[in-house]
Amino acid sequence: MNGQFQVCLCEWRKVESEVADHHQKDGLVTKTPKHMHPGEVLREAFLIPLGMSAGALAKVWRAGARIERIAGERTAIAADTALRLAKTLDATPELWLNLQTDYDVQIAKRELGKTLDRIETVNKPRAA
Repeated sequence: MNGQFQVCLCEWRKVESEVADHHQKDGLVTKTPKHMHPGEVLREAFLIPLGMSAGALAKVWRAGARIERIAGERTAIAADTALRLAKTLDATPELWLNLQTDYDVQIAKRELGKTLDRIETVNKPRAA
């Protein structure tokens, strides 16, 4: 990944970690961290600084609407897409796959909620 995008992405992650969504439940306002879709990173940290639209990138790839769906946060990044993004944007496929995995895990945690708390760990070390 070239230095320009590395700095840009680091700054983007810093800003995003400070952003929170506000939700109202039972009259109380709570803050929960915003879950960042990799399409948002693609759009804000790469396409906008390049002055490029998702449609223009799609033309480079001859990939139709896939990149537009990712940038619009409507579809996930698969391994082949991660390889294409890495090559096109001078990044690594691991960057894109890690962003997607992180997003998927955060969404699953939110959806599972308290169910995870009720699951017993069976592989605990035994007390000496």
